[in-house]
Amino acid sequence: MLFYVSGWFLAGFADNLPQLYLTFGLGIGIGGGIMYAACLPTTLKWFPDKTGIISGLAMTGATVGPIVFAPFVADFIEKIGPQNTLHLLGIIFFIFLSSTLWMITSCPLNWRPKNLQERSEITTEIKTNSFTPLQMLKTPIFWLLFIIFIAPTATGTMLVSAVSPIAQRQLGQTAMFGAFCVSVLTCGSLTGRVLFGLIYDKLKSRRSLALVLLINLIAMLMLTVASNSSLFLLSIFLCGISFGSILVVIAPTVLLLFGGEHYNSNYGLMFMGYGLGALIGPWLAANSYDATGGYWPCFVSSAVLAAIGLLMVFFTRRAALRLRTK
Repeated sequence: MLFYVSGWFLAGFADNLPQLYLTFGLGIGIGGGIMYAACLPTTLKWFPDKTGIISGLAMTGATVGPIVFAPFVADFIEKIGPQNTLHLLGIIFFIFLSSTLWMITSCPLNWRPKNLQERSEITTEIKTNSFTPLQMLKTPIFWLLFIIFIAPTATGTMLVSAVSPIAQRQLGQTAMFGAFCVSVLTCGSLTGRVLFGLIYDKLKSRRSLALVLLINLIAMLMLTVASNSSLFLLSIFLCGISFGSILVVIAPTVLLLFGGEHYNSNYGLMFMGYGLGALIGPWLAANSYDATGGYWPCFVSSAVLAAIGLLMVFFTRRAALRLRTK
């Protein structure tokens, strides 16, 4: 919390780019990452029989937050200026977080609600012993999931940063339409988080992952030929679904595979796949346009990443079964 709150408040004093990178980028980034890696795993441990829907609801909050705050922040910037707005946000977040963090309680190891029926996937396929981070890193399935995590993340972060200019340059649309595309992408992400929270509890890990990557693959192929606004918006919406849903599916999958004792640390390591995807996606978009004057190469590259991830899903069953022998 201290990193996160300090990052917002100190960013208001930044008067050059290095200071802004240090406060807004590094401070808020570290703080947000720590809180995310603490809150989501803790929440899932308390609801071991409903990890999918709980993951979906928790990740929905991460999407709703910017939607709720954005109008107020825009109003604050107009009335008191951007730097004072950053100071104010730091104070608001400090009050909000300090008044709620006390309610977060660590879940006892291997805690189960009364009358919980163990899911068959846990009892018949996956070893229930907890893996330490080092033990997890030595398993093939960790690296399979890590690669799977990258594909939808690269696509989502690419579009978050570039969907507006892509719409303007690929379709010749206005900046207003580009802003609308951002909203469509956000709605898709919100839909994916809610929808796959339910889907995960029904289809379990592998099928849910396969569906996420299939949606991602189809969406990127559609974008390569999207020459009208309707097809483009549908593609963007599907991309949003895959981007939001991969975050929902990965979190309970790590808990299912590697146990709860070291879950926070294990999920933090897995979440580095998100960071790598977030580096790859925007880089692909920028270099694609610089090299060709268009975005189709990054769409094709993203489709290839999704296809590789989809292929990796088929290897996860055997790799998961091998955990029982460790």
